[in-house]
Amino acid sequence: MRSFFANLSIKHKLWGSSLFLLAVLAVVAIGSFRGLSATDQHAKRVAERIQPAVLAALDVDVALNRVGTALGFYLKSQQDSYKVQYQAELTDLSGKLGALKGALDTLGDAELAAKLQDISAKAERFAGYEGRVVELATNPPENIPALKIAQDTLNNLNRDFLQGVSEMLTAESQAQQDLRDQIMNSEAGGGTVKAAVGKLAERVELQNLLQDLRYTWGQVVNGMRGFVAFRTVPQKQNAELYFGQNGELMDRIMAKEDILTFEQADAMDRMKQIRADYETKLKEVFAVHGSDKAYSDVYLMRTEIAPLMQELSADLNGIVTALRERTDATSHELTDQVSSTKTLVAVLTIVGLAVGVLVAWLMTKSIVCKLNETVAAMEEIADGDGDLTRELAVHGLDEMGKLASAFNRFLAKIRNTVTEVSDAVHSLTSATEQMSQVCDQANHGTQAQKLETERVANSTTEVLSTSREVVNMAHSAADAARSAESAADRGQGIVAQTRTAIDRLAAEVEQAAT
Repeated sequence: MRSFFANLSIKHKLWGSSLFLLAVLAVVAIGSFRGLSATDQHAKRVAERIQPAVLAALDVDVALNRVGTALGFYLKSQQDSYKVQYQAELTDLSGKLGALKGALDTLGDAELAAKLQDISAKAERFAGYEGRVVELATNPPENIPALKIAQDTLNNLNRDFLQGVSEMLTAESQAQQDLRDQIMNSEAGGGTVKAAVGKLAERVELQNLLQDLRYTWGQVVNGMRGFVAFRTVPQKQNAELYFGQNGELMDRIMAKEDILTFEQADAMDRMKQIRADYETKLKEVFAVHGSDKAYSDVYLMRTEIAPLMQELSADLNGIVTALRERTDATSHELTDQVSSTKTLVAVLTIVGLAVGVLVAWLMTKSIVCKLNETVAAMEEIADGDGDLTRELAVHGLDEMGKLASAFNRFLAKIRNTVTEVSDAVHSLTSATEQMSQVCDQANHGTQAQKLETERVANSTTEVLSTSREVVNMAHSAADAARSAESAADRGQGIVAQTRTAIDRLAAEVEQAAT
């Protein structure tokens, strides 16, 4: 693995480290994306499924309350406008239930679906009261049982009873008229007249009883009607009081059955039965109208519709509560997911940074160390003793390894060149030494020539007198000899300097070569 890493080029190492860092960033991004995706799914589930279902359930509850309100107004006022509103609210409630069903279907929750099915069944029952409610609102006798009893039975009994009283009064008027006629046709002071007057007095008393009977009966009817209309206790008490008085009058009249005519007796028998039936129905009216069943609509609302609405509202609240619990659970899941995502991103970021720093450090080390080694070696070669035998260490096949290998080859070529230069210098040194020897020989020859010239000059001096031309020639020869000597001395100095420079260069080359 190490050799493989060492054989990679710097470009590949940089690309590899960059790709590795990108991979770490990709892992962090993928982790973040997955966390955000899960968060988005939870948020969408709440926003697109649970929350619409909650709102739909609340809408159904609101629609139910509006139906109840419209129903109350309609039953209270019996106005067609409220009836239309009530029916419209029922239609709206059905639509809201459909919307709730659609919202819950998207959740796919079997428990909530079962609850909704129960709510739908109850809503159908609730809507089924529409016909009964309309009937009660439009038909007062159906709405007020006491009124129905009064219309179906008591009114007929009242009519029959009053008809009986009228028949008795009519018969009584006829009987009294007969007695008056008898009195008028009888002789004054006779026993027949007295008897007729006595009977007339009894019949007048009977007539008064019949009139009181009709009056008390009328008060009973008025009291009953007042009680049906206002449900006040005094109205009921008055009706019961007059009914009792009416009964006493009936007894007093029956006590005079010996003076009753056939028609009156027949009417009295019928009235007794009518009164008995009336009393039964009157008690029924008092009982039903004094109970919570006095108004069928109110009783229906209190015993059936209102409890059903409460059940529906409770069931809807149950669905809302369940949905809110699911919302809370989803919110907790969302919070946990966000926390987990934050933790994952933090961990991956820290790990990524740590790995990135480590990779950067390793890359820097692998490149800079080799560069430092190369720089140090080259500085030592440039500023030190110039040891051309030292070579750079080659590690791997990357650019630094190739640079070290190329530099080593360059040094090898320099060593070969220096070696060749050293050999050439040795050859030059030998030639210089030979030239020096030649110069020495020339110097010795010049010295000998000088001595010989001096001897010739001395001889010439001796013979100066004999020949001027010979002297001049001797002087010229001496000047030439001196010029040659100076030239020889200068040549010897130059040769010595050249020898010294060559020796120094040879020593340096030999030192560099070793």
